[in-house]
Amino acid sequence: MLKVIEKDDNIYDGQYGGFHLSDLNEVISIVEASEWVEIGGLTSFPCFLFDGKENIVPTNNMTTVRRAKEILEKEGIQPILNMPSATCSVTIPEIRKLGGHQGEPGHALTGTTPLHAVLDLPEIPALVYVSEISHNLDEHSYFYGGGYYRRGHFENVEVVDEHNVVFDTVLPLKDESIDYYIETKNEHPVGSTVIGSFRTQIFVTRSDLAIVFRTTGGKPHLVGIYDSLGNKSEKVKNGRFVLIVLDSFGVGAMDDCVEVRPRDVGSNTAKHIIQSKPDIKIPTLEKLGLMNAIGEEVGEHKFSDIANFWDSNLTHYGADSF
Repeated sequence: MLKVIEKDDNIYDGQYGGFHLSDLNEVISIVEASEWVEIGGLTSFPCFLFDGKENIVPTNNMTTVRRAKEILEKEGIQPILNMPSATCSVTIPEIRKLGGHQGEPGHALTGTTPLHAVLDLPEIPALVYVSEISHNLDEHSYFYGGGYYRRGHFENVEVVDEHNVVFDTVLPLKDESIDYYIETKNEHPVGSTVIGSFRTQIFVTRSDLAIVFRTTGGKPHLVGIYDSLGNKSEKVKNGRFVLIVLDSFGVGAMDDCVEVRPRDVGSNTAKHIIQSKPDIKIPTLEKLGLMNAIGEEVGEHKFSDIANFWDSNLTHYGADSF
């Protein structure tokens, strides 16, 4: 696949390379003299660009590719034309009209081409950036970075705190800065979940990539955690848990209580505290599964459907469970 380039083409910094049209006949001669190499096609990048409104338009690169095709055809070569950039349901018909054969539908798979930001297209946006509010300063919040892409047009986020969802604006990050933290216009509780979306390039991220799969009508499940190069992690990086011991806060008497400590029959410290203080606010403990461990809901205190919980007997005789 030969990449062709002319001086009026649209080329991004860091991507210069290829053959000028005036060099193609020489390149053809060199390739034909080789036993192991043959010319299969032509390409350039970008062949399409977003016009800033609601259209994807061909670039001059497209003209260069088609002129190169004519040169190769005169030498008896029928090249495949690869025409990448913003490949999606809108540009694929255009590629065909212009005589092309291939695109590179990376952002179509996640619904994150520039067109998807302004139009409802068949490809559904399916990429989110999930972070957390780290700290506040001078009436602004800062959430953890590490996955930001300078050309991503990151503009808005949802901030989730308990049952509240607040929309906020992302303040611009200078291109020369490292995205240790990303700033929001307003202040939010530390620890709140931040959900956003932008047009990214996975291979430049420092974040972990979680692949989630869901069939139509089914429940989503985590396929795995990967790094930016596609290597699957055997465990979630920086995984941790915190063990808090609340002494004298049992969730029910042990089975042998009747025999060895009959005075403790009916013990359930956690349940009785809640019964005596029905207005007590313990949302985090409830979310972690306290009521599940107690085995019943008490008043407004409900079971958690997201908790991993357990209870166990102690090694000594009788008394509360743990």
